[in-house]
Amino acid sequence: MKLIKKIYFLIIIIALFNSCKKEEEKNTMDFKITGVTNTSIILGKTQDIGLKVFFLGGNKEEVKITATGMPAGVTVNFSPDKGEPDFTLTETIHANLNADTGNFVITITGTSVDNNKTFSKSFNLSVLPVPNSLPVISLFGGSNIVSTLNAAYIDSGFVAYDAEDGNITSNVIVYGSVNKDSAATYRISYVVYDSDGDKDSVVRTVRIKNAAEFMNGSYTCNVTAPSGFPDCITDIFISGSVNNRVTLANGVNCYTPNLDLDIIQTGHQISIPVQSWFYQGTTHTYSGIGTYSVSGTSVFINLSYTNSYVDTSGTNIIQNRSETYHKF
Repeated sequence: MKLIKKIYFLIIIIALFNSCKKEEEKNTMDFKITGVTNTSIILGKTQDIGLKVFFLGGNKEEVKITATGMPAGVTVNFSPDKGEPDFTLTETIHANLNADTGNFVITITGTSVDNNKTFSKSFNLSVLPVPNSLPVISLFGGSNIVSTLNAAYIDSGFVAYDAEDGNITSNVIVYGSVNKDSAATYRISYVVYDSDGDKDSVVRTVRIKNAAEFMNGSYTCNVTAPSGFPDCITDIFISGSVNNRVTLANGVNCYTPNLDLDIIQTGHQISIPVQSWFYQGTTHTYSGIGTYSVSGTSVFINLSYTNSYVDTSGTNIIQNRSETYHKF
């Protein structure tokens, strides 16, 4: 009978223990962590991610946040690293410049301080190398140059730099050239590659200009001597090879020959160098001087020159000519 009583009391004690244990388990805090997400980071960079610890039930207590699985050179810190749910925190990931690169699984774990209840969540961390910087070419003197015809042209220079390779000016390849004695627009290309094969290229435009190009255009002509010559229309063309030289064309109804004029910028003077023109079976030789003026887009020219030739009877003739021109 005593044995039966002892067994009965033992059963009651066990039942009470289990009941207390179940009550204790029932009151243990339940929680979860949100905001954990797959992340990429470049060597030498730091990235912040917001997390939150949510309370789901039970007796509230502090939760400690930790992380595992970090590769060499990568740290994961939390601020704050513990708190009582609900609370927010910042996950700070930093990768040193010499950290391991690749894909890694990082596990974030929350542990309740009193009852050692845990909640874990993992994410993929991609650690990426520093992207290669592109080389850069810089032109001295600008990318648009105007130079005078026949004047010496010297490239203003350039420099090339790359963040990884340093000064790589010696690697620059130049394509194209400039002919100082031919009025035109030239394109010079500058190309450089860095040690990774990345490229930069720039273009400089060089215009070789006849300083007398303002003379170019159509003109009305009035012949004041010799008398009797009608007004006419003619053109002036600038030389593409001799600076400050233009050609006065023999225009419609004009008896004016094709004359080369040398423009003297200082003093607005014009020189008509000695030149010959074959006309009506004989050679005519011309020389003289002139002046010009400019008003806005209008150009006014006065020429005074001689026309020397031998007529059909063999007589030497010297004809004095005077003409005015107006660019319209």
